[in-house]
Parts: sequence; C-alpha cells; structure tokens
Amino acid sequence: MQEPILFNPRVAAQKPRSVLHDPCPFCAREHLTDILAQKDEMIWLVNKYPVMEKTWQTVLIETAKHDSDIATYAPEEWENILRFSMEKWRETIARRRFRSVIYYRNFGPTSGGSIRHPHSQIIGCESFDYMQNVRLDQLDGEVLHETNGVRVTLSDHPICGLREFNVRLKDPEQLDEFADSIQKLVKVIVDPNGWGYASYNLFFYAADYEYCKIIARGVTSPLFLGYMLTQAPDAKARQAIREELMPLWTATRRR
Repeated sequence: MQEPILFNPRVAAQKPRSVLHDPCPFCAREHLTDILAQKDEMIWLVNKYPVMEKTWQTVLIETAKHDSDIATYAPEEWENILRFSMEKWRETIARRRFRSVIYYRNFGPTSGGSIRHPHSQIIGCESFDYMQNVRLDQLDGEVLHETNGVRVTLSDHPICGLREFNVRLKDPEQLDEFADSIQKLVKVIVDPNGWGYASYNLFFYAADYEYCKIIARGVTSPLFLGYMLTQAPDAKARQAIREELMPLWTATRRR
C-alpha cells in the first residue's frame, strides 16, 4: 500500500468555505489569479490553497452561476464543461511530469467539498499513482446501458458506496454520450422525487479506457472507515436499481 499524501492543515485553515456562508471566491472573478486557461464562463487556474505536498493543484470553475450544477445544466452546457475539463486533464497527463493526475468533482455537504460554486479539481501527483489503489474490476460491473462504446455499469465491487456507478468512455469522439449518461445518473441521485441525496462525487480514471465513477454520498459506512470493508447491494436491491434506471436510456434524448 502506498504512503499517504501529506496534508497541510495550516493551509487548509485559510480556505474559504462558502458551504458555511463565507463569501464565494469563485464569484469574485475579477480577483482570480494564476489563470491557466479560459473559455466562455469556464476558468482553469492554480489552486490558491495547495494543501497536499508534492502535488500541483488546480481548480476548474465551470460557470459564473453560483447555484447551478450538473443536474440543472442544459445538456449542451454540461457537455461543453466536461469536454473542456477532460481536455485540461489530458493536457496535464501528457506533460509526463506526474506519476498520475487526479480529476474529481464534489457536490453537496457530505461530499468533502468546501465551496458550493460548481467546480472540479485536477491534481498532478509527483509521487503517487492512484491506480495502485484501484482495481479495474472496481471500475466495471453489471451493465445497465451501452451504446457507441459508452458503457454504464453498477459496481459489483464498489470502492466505497452502495450506489456506485461507472461510465466508461471507449471512444473519445463519443463524449456527448459520456456526458449524457453522467448527467442522467446525477439527476436521479439528487432528485427529491428520486433518491434525494444532497451530495455526490465524480471521480475520473485514466486506465485501459477513461472512466467516470459516480458515487451517491450519504454518511460513509463505519465498516469502510474502520476496516476498509465495502458493501455492495444484494441481488434484490440490484434488480430494483436496474428497473428504476432502465427508463433513463429508453426515453428520447433531449438536446
């Protein structure tokens, strides 16, 4: 097992927490510094509060709209955001400076994020290869839907959560299908008339193909925290999830 990444709590203590009603730094766009790239309302910049040692931490602000999110974006808007974000993730990987490059996204009070404004993080790790901690079977599972090389699965071997999904991108030209499947799952997760979760995470992986793992976040299981024991839904629960989600891909896609 790899050594943990060293975390600097002194830097973390300086971070604004707009989830706790601090002013949102991403809304004050005129004060943003160390901007790496910008397109439309999207801004990629160096993280002002680098809390992890031996890493290059960046933030990608998705929009100027503070209260928006994947579930409320128009499909074209989310696709453009994902395309830009993945482009910057791939650019960072291509630099060959890092052992691995993490790309992830938080949403909600139990997701681990401190700022409500929609954003993701791209982090180059100098001494850490995340794929040493992740197995390929954790990025796969029971197939819920597959089209044009984009496969959606319910994890047979989840990393952490009972409702943990994977979307595999085999052909980069099919990013529109990739974005659409991610958005469909997020909408179900946060829908008050659906599953009603207040939080979720997206995690991206560069492995044999590119993957996005979507985890609905509630309170983390104490069995995972104390013993790293992961619980997967039983056969009856899996069937119920499958039946509930199948209509997502049978309806006509709205653009």
